[in-house]
Amino acid sequence: MAEEPGPAFVALGLLHARGQGVPQDYVKAREFFEKSATMTDSQKNLALMYAQGLGVPQDYVIAHQWFEKAAALGEHSAFTNLGALYEHGYGIAPDKNKAKELYKKGCAEDNQQGCYNYQALN
Repeated sequence: MAEEPGPAFVALGLLHARGQGVPQDYVKAREFFEKSATMTDSQKNLALMYAQGLGVPQDYVIAHQWFEKAAALGEHSAFTNLGALYEHGYGIAPDKNKAKELYKKGCAEDNQQGCYNYQALN
């Protein structure tokens, strides 16, 4: 049985996003991440690309959707990034309580930024 190409596509996406060994190309990076979009690393990276407008128009609504998918699969940094969207109202209505809840989840998964942000809101 052949192995899933997902991890290879994630790696290729990261190489293109960072310009490591290849020219930096966010469009190609996005294409590789989309080919492996069932993997949390790709979901997180697609979310970051949309949140920051890297190779795509900045779109916090789409970023939110990708972070939600990654968080549903347990990606700890996705909880923290979602918390930031809720805290600042990027693409959604601001909700400090939801932000605290998400930061706490990120912190519980050893995401130090989540811990810091959670403490800052208390």
